[in-house]
Amino acid sequence: MDSSLSERLQEAFGVPAFPDGLFFEFDFALRFELAGDTRGGPARFLTAMDRARAVLAALFADRTEITVIAREFADQGSAPHESPIFEGLAGVGFEHSFFRHEVRPMASDDVRMEEDQVGICILHEAVMAPDAADFARLLWTPLATDMGVHPRVSGLSGVYLVDFERRVAVWPYDDRGMDVVAADASVIGPLAARFPDWLMGQRFGAKDS
Repeated sequence: MDSSLSERLQEAFGVPAFPDGLFFEFDFALRFELAGDTRGGPARFLTAMDRARAVLAALFADRTEITVIAREFADQGSAPHESPIFEGLAGVGFEHSFFRHEVRPMASDDVRMEEDQVGICILHEAVMAPDAADFARLLWTPLATDMGVHPRVSGLSGVYLVDFERRVAVWPYDDRGMDVVAADASVIGPLAARFPDWLMGQRFGAKDS
């Protein structure tokens, strides 16, 4: 029987689920500045998109398959297989099927739900070949969140791109930045050397910042 997503994350990264703020939770991590000082909605969005796609293209250049984890916060009792994010992602051209779903309780300190609302976190899993167009489709919603750029995928609260074999994961959190974390320095070192001007922070051991 296949291992659950939680089990595979634990084995590869030492955690059963990715927390927000990946950069601060891993010893080997990079935080890239995306939009930077660019002003103006469209220009800022496009700068963030171009930088994020460049980093992803470099990181996954020699890979044939990566895992996409789409995170959704939903009401208790929501059906994972009937999530509205599937239609939303299809609407922006992402055609890969989410074939596996993991439901877990909402974290007690999560502020995305109303105070008296009982919620769940659903992680939807898909597999894709690295592709610039699909990168853009997945990046669209997190980068557009605070910018008034449309369309957006309703209900999509986070996207992670994961290479379990090399134990590296990417989390684009919004137009400001994107975190890349790994189990060791060898995977992310070349990225830091290639895009030094975009780095807001780097960690190559527990004491780095």
